[in-house]
Amino acid sequence: MRTIILLIIAVLVFALVSCNERTIQKETDVTDTVSQNQIDTTNCAKCLKYPKYNTRYYPGVYDSLPKEYIEADWMKAYASYILDSISEPYKYVVFSVCFIDNDDIPEICLGNGCCSSEVFLTQHNGIVSFASGGYSFYPKYIEKRGLIRIFWVGCGHTCGYYIVKLENGNFEYLLSIDSGFYSSPIEPYTIQEVYDFRTKKTLVDTLYEGNQYNMGKVVKDAMDREYSSKGISREVFDSAQNVYPIKTLCELFCNKEGEK
Repeated sequence: MRTIILLIIAVLVFALVSCNERTIQKETDVTDTVSQNQIDTTNCAKCLKYPKYNTRYYPGVYDSLPKEYIEADWMKAYASYILDSISEPYKYVVFSVCFIDNDDIPEICLGNGCCSSEVFLTQHNGIVSFASGGYSFYPKYIEKRGLIRIFWVGCGHTCGYYIVKLENGNFEYLLSIDSGFYSSPIEPYTIQEVYDFRTKKTLVDTLYEGNQYNMGKVVKDAMDREYSSKGISREVFDSAQNVYPIKTLCELFCNKEGEK
């Protein structure tokens, strides 16, 4: 009996840990949702009252969507997913329309705060998928090559990158790059680590004073191999193009009473 109880506890702990993994992916078939027009009226009502965005952080945001976006089935599917399936969608202030993978349906990136993102959305075969890299700053991508570069800043003088591959509706994390800055009575130094999710191997580099704020050879080689050499890197929230307020979706797909 005791063995069974311990086994049940172990399974519950494993489930909790799995739910809190940094890499998150969820899929929802949006076809029925869109056709039935089932928009969460609570989310719509709150979203309509929420400020559009902070012009300090997003000075070049367009206040209205192009007609071809409004009429596109992919935009209706994204709007339905954002307003129905994402908890508190109104906490995101803007979204960017990007062509990250090589199909004709663009991706959506939700922005929150200072040019940062937490959620990328894509569509493949009528299914919306999302990936979350946590609170990342100034994310970039290589158009039509399915590559995303996520920059993050942690506690304790640490920062790093994720390199993510998007293909056929799936987000695959390729690399995790961590840099830690350390003080020392002798000489300050930085430890840089590159973890490859495919090979499960980690490469480590140590940089000393004068170089500790630069990319070491291990990091530079990995970035060049998996990202930089693949094409021109673009800002996800480039204020000159395709960035719109989340509130726009609510205004389009819900009326002021929060109804579709």
